[in-house]
Amino acid sequence: MSLDCFYWQTPFCFREYPNFSPGHLFRSLLIILSIAAIGLGIMGKSRPAVTLSAEDGWSFERLSVLVNIVAACLILALFVRAPALFETSAFEDGPVEWSSFVLLFSGSAVVTWTAIRYRGKDNVPRLATCGLVVLAVTLFLVAMEEISWGQRVFGFRTPDALTANMQDEANLHNLATNEVEFAYYFFVFVFMAVVPFVRVTSGLSFWSRTFEILEPRPFIALMGCIACAYTYDMWNSLLMQVTFFGAVGILIVFAVFAANRLDRAVVLLTLVILLVSQVTFLVRGAFRPKKAEVNEYRELLMPLGLFLYAISMSRELERTARKRVEP
Repeated sequence: MSLDCFYWQTPFCFREYPNFSPGHLFRSLLIILSIAAIGLGIMGKSRPAVTLSAEDGWSFERLSVLVNIVAACLILALFVRAPALFETSAFEDGPVEWSSFVLLFSGSAVVTWTAIRYRGKDNVPRLATCGLVVLAVTLFLVAMEEISWGQRVFGFRTPDALTANMQDEANLHNLATNEVEFAYYFFVFVFMAVVPFVRVTSGLSFWSRTFEILEPRPFIALMGCIACAYTYDMWNSLLMQVTFFGAVGILIVFAVFAANRLDRAVVLLTLVILLVSQVTFLVRGAFRPKKAEVNEYRELLMPLGLFLYAISMSRELERTARKRVEP
């Protein structure tokens, strides 16, 4: 961060072509070493047993990760073999944007249904239900921002209060596009990947027992990590390199301490897809007519992970409620 501020004098949130000069490569090395030091500090002397699922075989959790891996492979194949389709699919009102909306809206619906189903039940803490409501509202707001609140569907004009919008759309995030996107990418990574990493490796929890149901499980971390490969014109940003190298570190730790061969294989496959995807985007991205569409696919995989997180949380709450009522 000091190099960014005083040596390169770069803003915190910016876009430009990837820079692989010796100075920037040294900067990346410092980021890697810093992340390694922080990770080792969190772990201490612990030797965790990382398990993606309490069930054997291809459980919901492992299948969820596999769905993300397949999606990432399809995106990579599209980028390499059908670049024109890759680009047009990411345009406004294209299939990528609408798929992101559907996943976020569906996740909100799942969480809402879960909150209503368990509202007022003695075996479910009331504050936990409130947490579900907050999550449902958050997913709904992000979903509606994704399609500018249906502006192009219903044909209404941009309100005067939003005339400063960079794309003249009825949404808030384009009032400060770069800042909002960087914050969105970074905080989703922290929530989906860093939180379960800290819990598994150190035993620390960011949640009280009341809100423990909201805590992402280890398999969610894999989905949070794989989305970090979709960076091209944001590659020089400190935040984006922290998320990418942090994702690599998390997957390496999970692979080393995986409790069984199947989980280790799933983690290693996720790591390979993460590395191959990011290297491919960085190497071949310079030959693309546009720079930014790679990020749109990041905004597809993150909602996919959040949707599967919503389902897993509903399943976990159902198991918890069942256990509490059993004698």
